Amino acid sequence: VATWTNVVLLGSLINIAAEHRDWHRADTLWQRLVHEYGISGNSIAYSAWAKAHMLCGRPSEAAQIFDEMVSKGLEECSTTAADHLQALLIVCHSLPSPENIGRVQQALIRGECVMEQESSRHATSTWSKLKSIASRLQSRSTSVRFHDVLVEWKAKTQSSMKEWPNHQSGTKYLVYASPVKV
Repeated sequence: VATWTNVVLLGSLINIAAEHRDWHRADTLWQRLVHEYGISGNSIAYSAWAKAHMLCGRPSEAAQIFDEMVSKGLEECSTTAADHLQALLIVCHSLPSPENIGRVQQALIRGECVMEQESSRHATSTWSKLKSIASRLQSRSTSVRFHDVLVEWKAKTQSSMKEWPNHQSGTKYLVYASPVKV
């Protein structure tokens, strides 16, 4: 049964796991609370779950979590739209395949609708920077290095990715990354 209290508890517990850089715990909590106890995740809970993976250097998994959230018809806010695009830009930078480029383009379209309603100067500034990186990746990806792609503050300053080498675009570095629980 999905009550407001259950949804808040889910988001809070997942966020604590994220703050502790423990994606294993976040996944275990999600599995137990959502799949075993039937609590429905909202966009805040999905965002916390994706955050756990982003902070641990797992942007592919974070992007998949946001993709699942969108496929369930949950509304994106400016934060989830930016976080989703951030994860997808890293995935696309590592492997700029037509599929990944398409995912970035879809996130841009969805995010633009959300950002039209946004009044926060910080959120619109972050979105503008993410859009600029997306444009550069699509037009001249070789000029974009990994650290250029880290725009959103959690990815840039809080995640384990801030310590990664400054990879060139298209080098499939996510395939070789072996993020571990910190």
